[in-house]
Amino acid sequence: MKKYAVISGDIVSSTSLGETARVELYGQLEKLVLKLMQDFDCYARISKGDYIECVCRRPSEALRIALIIKSYIKSLDLKVKKNNSRTKNFSTHGLRMAIGYGELGILDTENDIIDGQAIFMAGRKINAYSSHNKERVVLKQTTFFVSEEEQLNFHLSPNFALLDVLCNKATAKQSEVLYFKLQGMTETEIAEKLGVSQSVINQHSTALGWNAIEESVEYYKNIIKQALK
Repeated sequence: MKKYAVISGDIVSSTSLGETARVELYGQLEKLVLKLMQDFDCYARISKGDYIECVCRRPSEALRIALIIKSYIKSLDLKVKKNNSRTKNFSTHGLRMAIGYGELGILDTENDIIDGQAIFMAGRKINAYSSHNKERVVLKQTTFFVSEEEQLNFHLSPNFALLDVLCNKATAKQSEVLYFKLQGMTETEIAEKLGVSQSVINQHSTALGWNAIEESVEYYKNIIKQALK
């Protein structure tokens, strides 16, 4: 049976954002979902307002797509209370996400029905670390890979943990640069789009550790391609 990668993502501390910020966030997520389906061979949807799922028909692209989602959310300029610890969690982490790699018994996009091993594993991983209805939230890691193939877990889990540290340290501006770089834009193109100099974009790229992120994305891509052979 064909293998898929399913990204399940839960917005961190979304209920603490306030109604205005949540409405704006959900509107931005809708735009992002449409763009992902236009640019990649995937099916994406939003449920419960703050939960995003994306089925990648090309599993090797899943990490790039997942980081696009995370960096996009972290780059948003939402009006939130900066001194609130829970909104600070949102600004730092943006999205808690897991990539589940495995089979799907049902992928009926017309009726919005997805069922199978890959989506179950990703969802279960996210639910295990959910911060909903918790008074005190301690986030140690927000980016995960899960499969039933232990060798894949062994090779990829440390990679995801390191990526998590880099992405969570990134500022909103750095996350914006990461969002565009993951889509293949050059620093010159990004500078023109944002109305700044190329040197500013280069500084952001260096500060967020772009070279390491790019290598990690390629590493994941190659590992998954080997697994699919």
